Amino acid sequence: MSKVRFVIDKIGLPRLIVSVFLIILLIVVAVFDLSLSMTISQCIARTGINMVLAYSMVPAIKSGIGMNFGLPLGICCGLVSGLISLEYNLT
Repeated sequence: MSKVRFVIDKIGLPRLIVSVFLIILLIVVAVFDLSLSMTISQCIARTGINMVLAYSMVPAIKSGIGMNFGLPLGICCGLVSGLISLEYNLT
């Protein structure tokens, strides 16, 4: 148990989780003979979508309106702003 704790303290829990996910992803790609480039691009796209959804909760949490109201409102506002920026090629 102390070796596991040492590894977590040395590497850090977030890096360990991401590393284990990538190792499992590579094993699954090899076992099921999937396209590695498509799998990686889908992981990056889904990570980006989840980051937008997570960032959309920040104003609601900072203002204190609560997550039950802030989450749907923030998600809608984040998706609309992303749609507008894509539609008008904003950078």
